[in-house]
Amino acid sequence: MPTSATGLVFDERFLGHDTGVQTTVMMREGSFSLAPEPHPSSLFITQRIKQFLDGSGLTARMQLIASRAAHEDELTVYHTREYIAGIRAMSEGVGPMKGPWGEAELDTPLSHASFEAALYAAGGAMNAVSAVMDGEVRNAYALLRPPGHHAMKNRAMGFCIFANAVIAAYYARKVYGLERVMIVDWDVHHGNGTQDAFYQDSNVLFVSLHQHNWYPQLSGELEQVGSGSGTGYTVNIPLPAGTGDRGYRAAFEQLVLPIGLQYRPQLIIISAGQDASWLDPLAQMMMTMAGFRQLS
Repeated sequence: MPTSATGLVFDERFLGHDTGVQTTVMMREGSFSLAPEPHPSSLFITQRIKQFLDGSGLTARMQLIASRAAHEDELTVYHTREYIAGIRAMSEGVGPMKGPWGEAELDTPLSHASFEAALYAAGGAMNAVSAVMDGEVRNAYALLRPPGHHAMKNRAMGFCIFANAVIAAYYARKVYGLERVMIVDWDVHHGNGTQDAFYQDSNVLFVSLHQHNWYPQLSGELEQVGSGSGTGYTVNIPLPAGTGDRGYRAAFEQLVLPIGLQYRPQLIIISAGQDASWLDPLAQMMMTMAGFRQLS
């Protein structure tokens, strides 16, 4: 019988992924330089979230779930071995950003501890699945760094290195024999990596709510619904800028919940990006804290 506790995955090694400062802003066409400022995916964001959890007393009410380093065979359910080796070499400072192995785009810089952090982020996602499936916790919040939903099988992009949610879903299917996993992604940017991983797979239902044609460009269009046996199991809900709390709630009530009830998932994984917030400088979706509470 599952407990009523919520689990928390966090590991100090996540903070080893140091993206440094940003001096170049990339636009749809062209770029421009600016004075150095913290990278949009700064480690201080993750650190500050953990401090808020601690200071508010929420951490004390949650059951801590240890992370672990993912094994290479666990990563190759999606990523290529050449890509994994390329990311390791980049992190160690001895490899290029692009090669036959794949590439890491300019928006996803790596530091010497980034590879280890990425392994522990993927392992933390799998341990969160185990804690829920084994009944140790009712649900789990995984404060992972680096994030994962943009990572492609051989490309690091959008601040993401390994596809954490993808790896967690494959793990749930392999270890626990699940046949229906639902991934809900409400990050303001489309989860192109997650979509790619399961585009032809009916055993994973991927539902994404994101700002229309934002990042990656033309990714997550309404007509992208899957292919082959996966047709109909990719559901994209591109939303216009300024959608706000009422629009997101309507999308959940009228689309996400009915689709989920029909699918009857055995496990739900949420890519819970908070960048639809009205405070986020990289999007214009105007969500508030109250709106996020309604979604969860």
